[in-house]
Amino acid sequence: MFPSLGLLAQIDCPFREQCHRGSTCLFKHKPSHSIKHAQQQLNSIQQRDMAMKEEILLEDTVAQPQTSSKNNPVAVRAAVTREPITPWPSSEFKPKPTYTEHVSQRLDEKERAADSAKSAASDKAGQWRGLTLNYDSAGPAYDPATEEQAKVPQLKAVVGDKVGYARRQRALETIYKYSMQIHQGAEPWVPAKHAVLEEAELYATSVGGTYHGKLLTCLKSLKQQAKK
Repeated sequence: MFPSLGLLAQIDCPFREQCHRGSTCLFKHKPSHSIKHAQQQLNSIQQRDMAMKEEILLEDTVAQPQTSSKNNPVAVRAAVTREPITPWPSSEFKPKPTYTEHVSQRLDEKERAADSAKSAASDKAGQWRGLTLNYDSAGPAYDPATEEQAKVPQLKAVVGDKVGYARRQRALETIYKYSMQIHQGAEPWVPAKHAVLEEAELYATSVGGTYHGKLLTCLKSLKQQAKK
């Protein structure tokens, strides 16, 4: 009267998921479409996770670990050939000028000549009377009238002078003429003092035949001062 068990096993259970009889159910339990879909998604997720793990393991095996410079000859060679970094020179740095021996010697000679001329001029400024005959109170040819009257100073003769005595005396007289015009109203001996010091400076700074040229320049300057 009841169908056989074999025929019932071929028929799907009408209750499907709601069936709680399990294996004792006479009908065949076929999984629904939603259950199959969920199972497929779970399988795809598991496969993707496995692929990612394989990629990570593959990268770890390919990457070479870093070794120290002791075991790496390339690193040792690079460390040896590395040059130290030198800073740029400061903006205040100025290179020292280089001179040849000949040029430096000429500069030294000019500096010594200028220093000697300055020292000679400063010494003569304090003892200008000693360069003359008639203004030197300690000399035998001293003229007391020079303290009250302006008179042309007379130079003392120097043996072996680079410029002749007569030439220097004429130059001194010409300088004294302009000095009288420049120092009008001063003490009688003031023009003689400035004339003697001016000629002494010309002589001290002259070399060879430069005395005449320096004298012309000096007279031109004195002439302009006298016109003022």
